[in-house]
Amino acid sequence: MRKIKNILVLVLVIIFVLFCFFRADCIKSAVYDAVMRCLNVIIPSLYAMMIISGFLVRSNIASCGRIFCGLFSMLSGYPVGAKILYSQYISRSISKKDAELLSGIFFGAGGAFIFGCTSYGGELILISNISANIILFGVLLMYFRKNPPEKAQKKKISFSVEMLVESVNSAGRSMAEICFTVVAFSVITAVLREFGIISAIADILARLCELTPETAENIVCAFLDVTAVSNITQQNYNLIPIISGLISFGGLCVFFQISAIFKGRLSMLPLIISRLIAGISSGIICRILMPVFIKDESITVFSMSSQLHQSASPVPSILLIIMTAILFYEYEKNFQKPLDKSVFL
Repeated sequence: MRKIKNILVLVLVIIFVLFCFFRADCIKSAVYDAVMRCLNVIIPSLYAMMIISGFLVRSNIASCGRIFCGLFSMLSGYPVGAKILYSQYISRSISKKDAELLSGIFFGAGGAFIFGCTSYGGELILISNISANIILFGVLLMYFRKNPPEKAQKKKISFSVEMLVESVNSAGRSMAEICFTVVAFSVITAVLREFGIISAIADILARLCELTPETAENIVCAFLDVTAVSNITQQNYNLIPIISGLISFGGLCVFFQISAIFKGRLSMLPLIISRLIAGISSGIICRILMPVFIKDESITVFSMSSQLHQSASPVPSILLIIMTAILFYEYEKNFQKPLDKSVFL
């Protein structure tokens, strides 16, 4: 069985290499699109929150209140909650079981990501996502009442400049891992599209949900990588619940990022099950609340004047990357004390 698995992996690798060689233009376009999403959406929406999350863990503030950390994770960005939980688990502030159960709750796209990826319905999507998480948290709370979580030893809260510098360094490395994963998934999506796999799935989805082939294909791509949700047809309010569900679910790319954070020490199964339930719940909640929000949104759309589109400049994100690289260099030069990077990365 193991030999068959290895042969299959080898065949897939060969096919992938040949595709990259003969369809370099397709790969180039996929990488470019992913890099622009990283520069325009992911880095601006996540970098600051990743720094804050690292500082919360290092200063031991994160161990003081799970409700606070849960709300912070929902509003910060997908990998932030997972990073907090993993750090607490490694430092023995939380049990393995509790960390795995809470990983599905300490999860959220964050306002910056939602408003960066969607041009309409952002408030409704954010409210629907948070509401779905609160419902999940309520169910989990009933479980914890019957099975109280293990009490961890309280740690003293402390602050230092070195903590802040370490948090910035850790956030920079985490952002690099996230962006590389997004680029990799963009290439994988391009390969699947060229082989007709995405189109085949999209055709089935289009028939079942009465969607256009283009919209169905974009939904499949967003299921793989949630940053592709920005490609879904704009100003179609019927799609808002679907977009809300996809953003709440997170997508396979986010799961790979979190899996890299967990390093095989925490199970991904509770997280995946929780996010499937949350995604469906968010879509339903969004559909129920839509009539309340769509009135104001419709007025805005129909009163909107025509103007040229001007995309956000990626220059600030590029400068941020350069400054972080300089900080890495200065930190390694000035601080001789080695860091236990496995705890915080």
